[in-house]
Amino acid sequence: DGVESQFNIENNKKKQLLDAAFIQPFIDTTIKVFEVQAEIKCEISAPYLKNPTNRKKIDIAGTLSIVSKSFIGTVAICFPKNTFLKICSKMLNEEQVEITSDTNDAAAELLNMIYGGAKSVLNRLHNYEIQTALPTVINGESIEVSQSTNMTMIIPFLSDAGEFHLEIELANKEELRR
Repeated sequence: DGVESQFNIENNKKKQLLDAAFIQPFIDTTIKVFEVQAEIKCEISAPYLKNPTNRKKIDIAGTLSIVSKSFIGTVAICFPKNTFLKICSKMLNEEQVEITSDTNDAAAELLNMIYGGAKSVLNRLHNYEIQTALPTVINGESIEVSQSTNMTMIIPFLSDAGEFHLEIELANKEELRR
């Protein structure tokens, strides 16, 4: 399967935490959250590793830290301005034309629901003991979510409102100690 093989990445001959079993709950929850909260259908496009040449233009992002007993990382939901405003307009039932504190709250809430749903599945199925976290929202013209030097998986989505993506980065705590 093409998507499955995209997730099974080796870096320095070590299997990474970012495999299909970890990422699939984020994909499933994202699709469900957008359908329920904004009545927007979305589908996944081909995931890929982030590098300096394939960064997407974003204007607003919700980010939060992932902490468990064995790994740490970040997850971010990233939008171009037009896509985000269309999603917010659907969520808030009134046209949104600018990014404001209210729309920032919508980005945080979307990420919170996605993270919460994925965390629940991952903790139940794999006993990762992923902890609760609070999202932070950043916005501006052509911003970039900056993670550490670890691998970052980009999971693009196509939706009725436009394209957006998740960024997930993980590091094994044992490897960080070395």
